[in-house]
Amino acid sequence: AAPSRRAISAPMPLEAPVTSAVRPRYPSRDIETGGGALSYAAPPTALPMTRRALLDDARDRLVEADVDDARRTAEWIVEDATGLSRAALVSRPDVPVPPDAVAFVEQAVRRRATGEPVQYVLGWAAFYGLRIEVAPDVLIPRPETETVVEEALRRIRSVEAPWVLDVG
Repeated sequence: AAPSRRAISAPMPLEAPVTSAVRPRYPSRDIETGGGALSYAAPPTALPMTRRALLDDARDRLVEADVDDARRTAEWIVEDATGLSRAALVSRPDVPVPPDAVAFVEQAVRRRATGEPVQYVLGWAAFYGLRIEVAPDVLIPRPETETVVEEALRRIRSVEAPWVLDVG
């Protein structure tokens, strides 16, 4: 399936009554009131996107693109864009996200939806407690490699000045 090209946007909330009517969610639609129809031709003012809305939209777009583990991938992208931990994102979901972080998430989700590995999208991968820079010309460290490193470290622990050669 082709990736969705829709932009991330905050939902338009219902606001307090405007005279005898409530502002419509969709500005091009008329709503009936006791005194007649009101029409809003002007587009609504863009509201800041909240953490929850950004996470939900990113996840939905990744699910649409059939990305494996879309929820966790969306969290990873939003964490990187905002500099916040997963706990911080979910503990205060209604906090607005800065526009530059929203733009970063939009771009990252678009790239990930095309099948590009999230590590290349973000430019880094976690490996053995380190944050390693990666790019398309660099292999992404696999989790199994950490097991190999642990075994190698175990074997050289008793060697005073070990020499280690990484061939690959």
